[in-house]
Amino acid sequence: MTATARASSLLPPVAGGVLFSLGVAQARRLANGTDTDARRAARTNGPMRAIAGALLVIHPDALLRSLHTVPASPSPQWLAHMISVRETILGLCTWRAGRSGRDVSSWLLALALVDAGEALVLLHAMRHHEVRTSPALAFVAADAGSAATALGLITQQRRAAHAPVSAAP
Repeated sequence: MTATARASSLLPPVAGGVLFSLGVAQARRLANGTDTDARRAARTNGPMRAIAGALLVIHPDALLRSLHTVPASPSPQWLAHMISVRETILGLCTWRAGRSGRDVSSWLLALALVDAGEALVLLHAMRHHEVRTSPALAFVAADAGSAATALGLITQQRRAAHAPVSAAP
C-alpha cells in the first residue's frame, strides 16, 4: 500500500473522530449553557446541514461513494435525494429558529435524533457487509457526536426546569 493510499484510508476515521469530538464538546456546552448557547448551536448546525443537503442534491452519489457502496439498482440515487431534502429542510429550519430568537431545543433535538437513527442504520449495514467498515465508522462517529447534543440539551432543559424561581424585588 502506498503512502497516499494509507493516508486516504485514514481520512474517514480521523474526520469521524473530529466530528465526534466537536459533537461532544457542543453537548457539554449545551448541558451547562443557556438558551443563547442553544440558539448559537442552531445558527451553526443549521447552515452546515443545509449545505450538506444541497451538496447531496448536486452529487447524490457522493454519499454512496464515500461509504464505498456499489449501487445495485437506481434506488440508491433516489434515496440520496431523499436524504438531501431532509438535511436541507432540517438545516434551514434549525438555522431560521436560531436567528429568530425562538426556542430551538426541538430543532436541535430533531437533528440529534435523526443522527442517532442514522448511526443505527449504518451499524446494521456494516453488520451485513453492505458498506465498508472504515468509512461507515466515520459516519457513525460523527452521528454519535451529534446525538450527544441531544443529551446536552436535555440536561440543560432539566436544570432549567428544576432551577429555583427567584422572587421579584
